[in-house]
Amino acid sequence: LPCVPCPVFLYSVVEAVGRPLRRTFPGLRKIKQVWPQPPDMQLPATLQYNINLPPLPVANNALAFVALRLATYPRDRHKCDLSRVLQEKFEEVFAVQAQQFKGYLFQTHESASKEGTWTVAFQSSMDALRFTHAAQMMLMQTHWPPCAHEYCGLSLPSADGRMLFQGPRVCMAVHEASEYLVSEDESMSADVPRQVMSFAGPGVTLPILLTYAGRGGQVILSERAWDAVKPIVTQHPGAHTVISLGTHVVSTDYPVPMLLMEVMPNLLSKRTFHPVMTKKLVEPGYREAPDSRDPMTIVFAKVSKPAEVAQAEKGDTAGNANMRDEDITLTIQAFQISVSMYTTTARKLLRKYDGYECKEPEPGKFTLAFKELEDAITWACHLQEELMYLSWPTHLLGMQECREQHDSDGRLIWRGVRVRIGMSYGFVNNKKPLNTGRADYFGVLANGAARVSALAAPGQVLVEAQNPPLQRGRGDVLLKNVGDTTLYMRDLPTDRSRGKEKDREKNALQTLDDELKALTPQEQEARAV
Repeated sequence: LPCVPCPVFLYSVVEAVGRPLRRTFPGLRKIKQVWPQPPDMQLPATLQYNINLPPLPVANNALAFVALRLATYPRDRHKCDLSRVLQEKFEEVFAVQAQQFKGYLFQTHESASKEGTWTVAFQSSMDALRFTHAAQMMLMQTHWPPCAHEYCGLSLPSADGRMLFQGPRVCMAVHEASEYLVSEDESMSADVPRQVMSFAGPGVTLPILLTYAGRGGQVILSERAWDAVKPIVTQHPGAHTVISLGTHVVSTDYPVPMLLMEVMPNLLSKRTFHPVMTKKLVEPGYREAPDSRDPMTIVFAKVSKPAEVAQAEKGDTAGNANMRDEDITLTIQAFQISVSMYTTTARKLLRKYDGYECKEPEPGKFTLAFKELEDAITWACHLQEELMYLSWPTHLLGMQECREQHDSDGRLIWRGVRVRIGMSYGFVNNKKPLNTGRADYFGVLANGAARVSALAAPGQVLVEAQNPPLQRGRGDVLLKNVGDTTLYMRDLPTDRSRGKEKDREKNALQTLDDELKALTPQEQEARAV
C-alpha cells in the first residue's frame, strides 16, 4: 500500500461456516503484490488458510495437539498415498475448521500429508475438542472430487435417517502436554515472508500413536486432555456423548497406563467402534462392561461409618466429654484414610474377579457389575477377608465398631472398617453411559441390589437371586475357595409381610444368625461367610 511501506497480508472472506458467499471479484487495485510470485501461483492450504499464529501456552507451558489420520484407503495399498489434489483438499477442510478455534495446522515431516496424517496445535484442549467435532461433521458434508471416492468409507445412516458415516473416515486424537519442541519448518521455501512453525516431541507423538490405535470417524482423548475438558463437558451432558475406553498401555514408548476417552458430538452419538488397538488393556471401558442382553450381577457396596466418626462430623461431644478438637480432627482423618484404603483394595480385587466399576457416587460407596454371580460373591467375600488384615490407622482401631475381635476359638473375625454388600442377579432393563463415560445399568435389578444392600448389616454379604446358576449340594451352595477359606452360601428366608422395614430387617438378620449356628462342625471350621 502506498501509505504503508511494509508488506502486509490481505485476506478475503469466502465462506461463513459452510455457507459460501458465491461472489467473485477482479484483482485488487492500487497495490503491489510482493508475494507470492507469480501472482496467480496457487498457495498450499497450510499457507492459504492457516491464518492463525502459532498458539502460546497459558498455564504450565501446556498446549493441546490434535492428530488426524485417514483410516480409509484402497485395500490393495499397504499405506495411504494421497495425490497432491487430495492433500490440498484435506488440508483445506482441516485448516478452515481450525480457523474457528484458533488452531495452527503444521507438518511433523515433509511427506505427512501424502501419508494421510495431519497435526494441529491449539491453546486449549476444549478448542481442540470443538475442532475435532466440527471437522468430523465437515468431512461428511464436503463435496469430494471423484478421485477421493476410493478413500471414502461405506455410507451408513442411523435409525432416524441421519447419516452417521459418509465420505472419508478420519481418526482424531487430542492430547495436552508440555513436553514438546518448537522449531521453524524447514520444508517451506525461503521466499515465504513469514515463519512457518512446527512442533515435535512426546506431546505430538502420543496423539499420532492414538490415531493408529483408534478407528476411522472416532475422536479419542488422552487422560490429560480429558481432565482439561471434563469440567465443561460434564456440565453440558446433552451436547456430547462420552464413552470410557478404559485404561491402556498405549505402546512400549509410553509404558505408564493412561485412561482413554471417546467424546463424540451428539449428532454422531450413534457411531459405534471396535475396541482400540493398544499394547495392553489394563482396566475395562464402557464397551467391555457386561452386556445388558445377558444375565449379570449388580452389586452395591458401602462402607459403614462408625458412631465416633458421625459424632465427630457433627461436632457432637456430648457422648464423650473428654473429646477435644484435636480428637475430632484425628477421628475424621483416620476414617478418610481408611476409606481410601478400602476403595484401593476393592478396585484391586475387581481386576481379579472380572468386575466392572460403574460409579462411586460418594467416597466408599460403589455400584459394580459382574458377568458371573459366582465371581461377584467371591469378590465380596474376599474383600471382607482382606479388610481384616490391612494396616489400619491406630486411631481407627480404637473405635468400637473397628476394634479387633476373635471368636471362641481365637480366630480373627472383625478388624477395621465394615462394609455392607448387597447384590442381585438377573437381567437389567438398560445400559447407558454416564457423563463420566462409564457404564451404568437401570431397571428392577439395580433397584433390588440397592434394597438388598440397605438390608445388609456392616460386614455382611447378602445375595438376592432366583434360580442362581450355582451348583447346590446338601442344602447349601459350595463356592470356590478364597485362599485357604471355603465359602458357603445358605438360603435366607425373608419375611414377605407388609410390616415395617425395621421389622423385616431384624427378622432377616435373626434368621441368618440361626442358620449359621446350624452349620456342621466341618462347615464351621471352613469359616462360612
